[in-house]
Amino acid sequence: MAKARPSRLRPLTLRLLTAPARAHKKRTAEAVPFLLQIISVQSHAREFAHRCREIG
Repeated sequence: MAKARPSRLRPLTLRLLTAPARAHKKRTAEAVPFLLQIISVQSHAREFAHRCREIG
């Protein structure tokens, strides 16, 4: 009698199952440097505004 499905997952099936997780990890990895850049720009802007107040 034939099996209803294979007993172990084939490599392609594993790739398909892990693809969403890999895509999410990649998006997160790309987003982190961008967020750090924004935080850095904000801190520079705050420091610049503070110095302008001191001078003015």
